[in-house]
Formats: sequence, C-alpha cells, structure tokens
Amino acid sequence: MPQFKAKFLPVLAILLATLIWASDIILRTELFKIPAIVVVFLEHFLGLIAFLFIYKNYLKELLNLTKSQKLAMVWTGVFAGALAGLFYTSGLTLVFFASFSVVVLMQQLQPIWGIIAARVVLKEKITPLFIALAAIAIVGAYLTTFENLVPVISSGNKTPLAAFFGLMAGIFWGANTAVSKYNLKSISFQAVSVARYGIAALASLVLIVFSVIFNSIFSLKLTGFWGDFGSKFVEVKNFAQIYTLTNTQWTNLFLIVLFVGIISISLYYWGLKKIPSKVATFCELGWPMWAFLLDILYFHKTFTLTQILGMILLIGSVFAISLTQTNSEPIELEL
Repeated sequence: MPQFKAKFLPVLAILLATLIWASDIILRTELFKIPAIVVVFLEHFLGLIAFLFIYKNYLKELLNLTKSQKLAMVWTGVFAGALAGLFYTSGLTLVFFASFSVVVLMQQLQPIWGIIAARVVLKEKITPLFIALAAIAIVGAYLTTFENLVPVISSGNKTPLAAFFGLMAGIFWGANTAVSKYNLKSISFQAVSVARYGIAALASLVLIVFSVIFNSIFSLKLTGFWGDFGSKFVEVKNFAQIYTLTNTQWTNLFLIVLFVGIISISLYYWGLKKIPSKVATFCELGWPMWAFLLDILYFHKTFTLTQILGMILLIGSVFAISLTQTNSEPIELEL
C-alpha cells in the first residue's frame, strides 16, 4: 500500500490540479472585455499577496539561490507565468470562448516540448515504452478534443492566430515542467510559487507600462496576422483599465486566484516534486478530459463514441506512464 500511494498520489494530485485548471474556461468568459495582460497581471498580483501571507515562512529559501536557480525562476515567472498566461487568455478571446478546440490542440502539443526540456535540462531517460505510451496519450487527447477527427474552425481569420497563441502557451508551459522540476530538487514548492507569482506580476506590470507609454506616443492601428499578434502587447491605453472592473469580474478574478492559482499550483508542485517531469507533463493531458466533462455538466453538451474512446486511452496511458516511472532518489510523501 505505501508503494501504491507513492506512485499514484502525486499523479492524482496533478490530475486534480488539471480539473481545477479546466474551470478556468468558465471563469475567464466574464473577463473577455478586459485586456489580456491586465487579467494576467491581476491574477498574479492577487495571487502573490495570498502566497506571501500563506507561505511567508518559506521566503528565506529565496535568499540563497544560485545563479542558475535565479535564471530558472525568471524563466518560470516571465515565460510560464506572464507570457504563457497572456497567450492563453488572448487565444481564448480570439475564438470568443465559443470554440476553443484549436487552442486546446496546440496546448496538447506541450508534452513534446516538456520531454525535450526534461532530456536537455534534467537528463531524464526516455524509454521506448514511454514513447509508445506517450503516443497513445496524444492520440487519446486528440480523439477527446475533436469529435469528428477534424479540428473545428469557426472564428474566421482569427483562428490561425488563436492557434499560434495556443502553440506559444504550450511551448512555455511544457518547457517549464522541466525547469520547475530543476528548482524543486532543492527548493520547496511554496517558495517556488511565491517567486513565480512575484516575477510574473512584475513582468506583466512592465508590459502594461510599456503599452500605456506606447499608446501615449503612437496612434497605430495594427492589422493582419502579426498586427493582431502585436496588438495583444499594447492593448492597455491607460492605467484605469487595471481597476475599472465589474463586481462579477472581480469575483471571478478572486476565484481564479484561489482555486486556479493557490490550490491548483500547490497540488501541482507537490505532485511534480514526487515524479519525473515527463510523467507530470502527460498527467497535464487530463486538462481536456476535465474540460469536456464540464461541457456536459455546465454547457449541457454530449460526447461521441470517438471522444469516449479518447478519454479511455488518455487516462489509461497516463496511469500506465506513472507505473513506469523511476527516480534516482527515494520518494518521501509529506502527508
């Protein structure tokens, strides 16, 4: 039984974190009128305040970081925090939150970047069995996402850009799995969480200040693919856009901070510290499964046999992957 818990509890923790992340789809629908970078800044700033209060006893760990650890923290905060959040929110906004299939597809490519990063950063071995199970997981994720085996394109010429945003978010989040694993070898997930949210909030604020200054000097109307891409970095015209939110929008932001931020991040980092990053990367594929379950319960949608088959393949392969994991150090559960 202890060995069973050692293998499956970290996996279940990350799967539960993905369930909470899936609720982000619902919560962000009320925020689509707010510039994406403002949403990213507010959720990280509010999350930082909460983490500083909850994890204040872990702050001393951040005083003695090595140069490589500091660089890893900056990567996590800037790329996996601020920029990935910006791309994710922007992608959903572009498809009007009605058809996020193409964004989800691109995000599901993140295991590829995660495995590459795990190999380069952590020197983790990739076995033929893992590659086979990973292929099954990706097939399952694809079947779960696309009921007719064809990507749904329903947002006109904005779809390619939404796909690009999803791809960028997937790259940053996928690579960050290995970077976070590197830091978690010697730093608690509590300290990592504080650093991630603090750096992400600062990076987001820098982008907001840049946007306000840019709009005060230039009056450019950006069009086309790259114009629309660049416009997401200069959406904020004045600082009043940061705090002029409706009561519903503030409520959703606080819920995002509490559940999608504090609780899910804690579960994710706790699980990540116990298993190889390549295993954690594929556990994150539970996100599309939970998203479609929410479609049934919240949006009253139905699934096809193809999607049901995809879910079975996805979950089965994720748990099979957890059974193949190896660690150079013994696992100690902090229950």
